[in-house]
Amino acid sequence: VVELDHHLAIKQHAPKLAGVLMHRSGRDLKGRVLSELLAEGQDRRRLEEVVHRDASGGTPGMLTVTLRDAAGNAFPTILYHVPYRSVAGRVQHLVGVREDTEARLERDIGALGAHEDASAERFLDLEVGAELGPAAALTEAALLELGGRARRRTRSCSGGSG
Repeated sequence: VVELDHHLAIKQHAPKLAGVLMHRSGRDLKGRVLSELLAEGQDRRRLEEVVHRDASGGTPGMLTVTLRDAAGNAFPTILYHVPYRSVAGRVQHLVGVREDTEARLERDIGALGAHEDASAERFLDLEVGAELGPAAALTEAALLELGGRARRRTRSCSGGSG
């Protein structure tokens, strides 16, 4: 859980979020605007819309977005948002961050399936194209070669004996 100010900037050091995002240990996210950590522009707009809508009504909300870690990897994330008023009367935000493991699993399975399909197609291309194409021609040539040798041997054996 991270606490955001009214500009959606992280109010204090957030070591767990930094760890999830694979930032160097000691790198402080304090002051970073949460939307800067999102991978896609449309997620940034949706975050701001949801946060401002929730803040006006004071109701909790949830939003699925894509975060980008320090290595540039994007991963689906669920943000749980609860607005509240500070002592000074300003709207502040508590945001729970959880990796959307179900969406990531679906994405990874889809990617694995696409990879397996591509690998199977390449394998079939190799099996069918290489073995039946050039291999069949090679086999025919080898049989002709062997047939020619066999005929030459037969001729040389029969010519020498008689």
